[in-house]
Amino acid sequence: MIDEGLAREITTKYCRARRQQQRRRFWRDVTKAVVAASAGALALIVLIVVLSACSTTPRPPAETGARFTATPTPVRLTPPAPTTTQRATQTPPSASPVAVVSGTRYAPPPERRQPLPTTSSAPTTTPPPTTTPPPPPPVVVADPPDVDVNVSYPNCTAVKAAGKAPIHKGEPGYRKGLDRDGDGTACDK
Repeated sequence: MIDEGLAREITTKYCRARRQQQRRRFWRDVTKAVVAASAGALALIVLIVVLSACSTTPRPPAETGARFTATPTPVRLTPPAPTTTQRATQTPPSASPVAVVSGTRYAPPPERRQPLPTTSSAPTTTPPPTTTPPPPPPVVVADPPDVDVNVSYPNCTAVKAAGKAPIHKGEPGYRKGLDRDGDGTACDK
């Protein structure tokens, strides 16, 4: 039989090891949760900072020491008096408002106006229309003939039977064994 003291000691050691293992798992899980929560909080803070930097609300201009009134004073420009000339007269543009803020004038950009046609006795010539040359025809590349690059002949009789004699150096089927005199042409005799 097993001694009771020995059984108790084994059970105690086993239980102690099991509790230590459970504690390690617990603290490992707690650490993971804390790290994940910290990362989430950091991401939220970064998002808030970025969004606040991209705010669309206008900010007041920085003061430079002198105080200016920010109320614009509208000023109307009067159009020039029409004059009578030989040329066609142009209708005056409507007066556009100009704002004056603290001594500086701010006006909208001027409108672009088309020049008025003038009447003249000289005949007008229109330049000949420019023609672009037609694009060159597409280059058609013919497919190379079906040539077996890896062709090999055992002797000149087989070359002549295939109708390929003579074979020059660089052509499919040429090899030094078929060129007796070494002049670069195989099966020439």
